[in-house]
Amino acid sequence: MNKLIACTAALFLSIPMLVEAVDAPKNNHQGIETISIVHSANTRLLQQALTSDNTLIEIPQLVTSMRSAADIVAQTVGVGLNGQGGLFQSYNIRGFSKARLKTEINGISIISDRRAGNSLSFIPASIVDSVYLQKGPNSTLYGTGAMGGVVSLSTLDAQQSQLKLSFSPQDNTTELSARYVDDEFDVAAVHRKAQQAKSANELTLNSQFEQNYLQFGFNQQYDDLTIKAFSALSQGSDIGKSSAQYPLQKISDYPIDNHWLSQIEVSNSEQWLVRLYHHNQDWKSQVKTIKQQAINRVNLTRYQSTTLGGFGTYLFDDFQFGVEWVGRQGITIKEQEFNGLNQLRWLNTSVDASEDNIGAFISHQWVNHQFTLKSGARFDSISLKQRQHTKNDQFTSFSLNAGYQFTAASSLEFQVANAFRFPSVSELFFSGNTPRGNTQGNESLVAEESMGYQLSINHQWNEHLNITAHSYFYQVGNYIERYRITPQLRSYKNTDDVTIKGAEVTFKWQLSSQWSSAVGAQVQSSKDSNNQQIDDAIPNAIKWHVNWSNDPFSFNNHVSYNAKRRHAGPSEQPLDSNIIWNSSLAFQLTEELNIKLALYNITNELYYGSADEDAAYQPQRSINLTLQWML
Repeated sequence: MNKLIACTAALFLSIPMLVEAVDAPKNNHQGIETISIVHSANTRLLQQALTSDNTLIEIPQLVTSMRSAADIVAQTVGVGLNGQGGLFQSYNIRGFSKARLKTEINGISIISDRRAGNSLSFIPASIVDSVYLQKGPNSTLYGTGAMGGVVSLSTLDAQQSQLKLSFSPQDNTTELSARYVDDEFDVAAVHRKAQQAKSANELTLNSQFEQNYLQFGFNQQYDDLTIKAFSALSQGSDIGKSSAQYPLQKISDYPIDNHWLSQIEVSNSEQWLVRLYHHNQDWKSQVKTIKQQAINRVNLTRYQSTTLGGFGTYLFDDFQFGVEWVGRQGITIKEQEFNGLNQLRWLNTSVDASEDNIGAFISHQWVNHQFTLKSGARFDSISLKQRQHTKNDQFTSFSLNAGYQFTAASSLEFQVANAFRFPSVSELFFSGNTPRGNTQGNESLVAEESMGYQLSINHQWNEHLNITAHSYFYQVGNYIERYRITPQLRSYKNTDDVTIKGAEVTFKWQLSSQWSSAVGAQVQSSKDSNNQQIDDAIPNAIKWHVNWSNDPFSFNNHVSYNAKRRHAGPSEQPLDSNIIWNSSLAFQLTEELNIKLALYNITNELYYGSADEDAAYQPQRSINLTLQWML
């Protein structure tokens, strides 16, 4: 019966679900993380800004190389980098990564067949206007792929038309962008290109790329009705795959990386929302295997798929009802192998699949003086077809969020929720050569299931100082782990229960109208039932931000200390401690012209971006000059 209701509703109200954080009781403007499902973009952003664990990242206050979205989110407490490096660097939230994180761009669900997970490399970081991070167990209300959290990017919040030119001499990175913004339209174009960078010990990194990006946004208000539309084209070429195996063992790159996204949304800000979207992706990976200083073989793999989605939500009193449909069609992975003379040895289509996920959800909020109780439930039905093989699953998830306001300055919150993660198409069916090595899928994999708990405390010490602390504990069953069958062959298996636990604390000072600062610390542990370290744990770290503004100057500073990692997962390596220091100084030369000078890796630290066994070093000390004309 539940399946029938969900399917019928999806025909009328299709889409990707957006479960967002809402403000705490009205007398608590610092708010501990709370969950509801909202359907107004403006309201959503306001509510996110008032939470403490769910983070709305303020892009102008960051100091980042801005190559990818990973550079943006990694400066947040509880977030780290994942993967090997370069433009395709991916991210990690509290030890969850890859397909355990849900990613959205302007409400569009981004599902990738990359085994390392989404990197959002096809979106220029400079076009990102805001990033919302959903952490905590209640992210389960997003459905499969959100077990560890959600990363939501918006590229449609620009306030003013502008031209921008950016240059970094170390790797000859150049970026030219133009943007036109008015009350109804947002049109932007970006061209960027980079050559190979070098590490602090002068090793050449396979990090070059070239990319063109064009987006169009439309927003129109008709009385209580709001209509929004968005479309973007991204074309990437010659994207280097940064790896420790370069250039003596393997040379890996992505000859093309093309994406087309579009969306239309109609809403009544007080009651309902309907959204439809699509995402077409077409990209290739190329791996040249080196033997005796010559190319021995070349593997070329092409990935294609089209994601179609729809989302509908309706608000009735204190209840919110919604349905979601995410369908992926034409999921194909085709592989070719050539010898050193560029002669075709063989070709194969390892994946020819389609996938449908239908979900229905409900949430409710109850407030009684200082006590707030929020609850939610979601039902998912998933069907995946690979040629003659069909794999189905169903899952029901629940979440509970209880908050208590002790005083006007102090509050406490407790979350508990269960979640699941359906195996990805690549984990199940792909068999072939990748930039990481030969990988064999496992059709017998079953869905991961987790139970998560979180306790949060918020205290406004005085008008200048705010303190937040979060402790979390997850038990994950049927954990999908990559392992080695032979030194050259990897596959996947469900392993015993995995425990992920940790804590975060953040101190925020507003010293004056010119000065603000924030210091955050994170500790985390990820182990299996045999007390062995698993992959993707984030390092224990301290992150410090300082922001100063006094017209016409502004200064931003970020320092991260990552502690030494003695223990590593089965596909990782131990890491030394490091200190990463980035700073920028901006000067408003005229009312229209802003000049910004940024320094990255000021101490010229030699370090890896992650513990991945194939991770390359990160770039050496570099400088960037940006000129921005406001129109």
